[in-house]
Amino acid sequence: MISSEVLSGAGTGHRHVEPYLADRWILGAILLVLLGAIHLNPLIGSGMLALLLISWTAWYFPIFTLVLTVVLGQIVQHEIAPVLGLPTEGLGMGGVNIRLSDLPLAGIAGVTLLRFLKGEHQTRALMSGASVLLLAYFAFQIFRNLGTFGISALGEFRTYWHVLLLVPYVAINSDTPERRITIMKTLILLAFSNLLWAVLRGGVLYGFGFSAYDKWLSSFGSLSLVFGALAFVLLRRTGAILAGPWLAGMITSLVASVLVIAGSRSAWLVGIVGGILVARSRITIRNAGFVSLVILLSGGLLIIPFSISGIDPIRFLTERLLALTDFQQDPTSAWRYYFWISSVETISKQPWLGTGFGPHFDIFVPELNEVFTTSPHNLYLTILSQTGILGLFLYVWWVIGIGRRCRTVSTGSIDQAIARLSFITLIGLHLYALAFSFEKDFTSWAIVGVGLAASIYPRNQKKIPELRE
Repeated sequence: MISSEVLSGAGTGHRHVEPYLADRWILGAILLVLLGAIHLNPLIGSGMLALLLISWTAWYFPIFTLVLTVVLGQIVQHEIAPVLGLPTEGLGMGGVNIRLSDLPLAGIAGVTLLRFLKGEHQTRALMSGASVLLLAYFAFQIFRNLGTFGISALGEFRTYWHVLLLVPYVAINSDTPERRITIMKTLILLAFSNLLWAVLRGGVLYGFGFSAYDKWLSSFGSLSLVFGALAFVLLRRTGAILAGPWLAGMITSLVASVLVIAGSRSAWLVGIVGGILVARSRITIRNAGFVSLVILLSGGLLIIPFSISGIDPIRFLTERLLALTDFQQDPTSAWRYYFWISSVETISKQPWLGTGFGPHFDIFVPELNEVFTTSPHNLYLTILSQTGILGLFLYVWWVIGIGRRCRTVSTGSIDQAIARLSFITLIGLHLYALAFSFEKDFTSWAIVGVGLAASIYPRNQKKIPELRE
């Protein structure tokens, strides 16, 4: 059970929190405005009141707010809602499409902006020149289309980019090594909860049977599991997580087995590359033994579902890897390929600034004789389409800046392990982005935020003799 001290961050290092809206006159004025808004328009007034309350929560209880955001925006929306037959793309209210994660994310945005405007030194240190320019450019892309598309301009930004708000917010609230470890452990638990949701989806939707195209987890859930497992392995090496080799091997093997059944090829790629990067620092007999244990246990665990479903493992893997051997025979790879070609043609019409936020995707693919109204399922094409070459340049500049900061954390500290994990997460995210956009992947970007904090708050780092293998 997580205590209120953990959820608020209290008791995890010395941290002074400035009062939120402490001036009673300011608070009184805000309440008067809220009462007037409720009287004139109950829906808008109630929304303003809810925003004030969630902003207060985001200020004083950052870990609770982070958990709420991940649960509502990722777990409920993509793992639980399909099982219960609930809508996954939000609810229409007053002509606006509202998602469950919108409210906590609005509070997160407001608190981050307020702390930046207050002139906090650490907060401003997090906001590099690249991040300020990227935010300013995104604002330009919203405002340029407000007159034409109205609230949809902000809605399109929300749909594809709101997840990036977690990076500065988590970093601001990860200002001590103890808090960083607490947040990382929380994120690992959230990631591992996908094991439960996989069983739930697999049982309800597929009767515990599976094939090459049955999704026991969404791709976002699979990616979250990958990064949760990598975080578990790295923090265990530092001693921040106490688990013997057999227990750690069983947990890692269970994750690997569920990832195989879930069948997300992008998550497989990220897991393989991430595992290599985690292990490459030192190849020891103990390290090799742990990897061998995980492989053997995973193989043993997978025998059961393959036997029950009567599926040939070789055929299963062959079908899932059709994208590499004969992409036109793979139902999802073929349409992606033709979709990408048509997207490039559309991008070429406005290459430098893109369409801006607001217009929904509307791309005709002649090879399939179909109009697609979703993103191109490729982050880089999505950026180019919405914000052009300039937007892609600013985004890459910002990501490289975070990666460079994560590489500068002092050797021999727990913070080095966290920053290293964040660097690996950045690489994995942008491999995953070759076939998806990451608009729902809250867990991964929260990990990046913790790693960024490790590079900004270097004092009083908890030293460890070495990273244990």
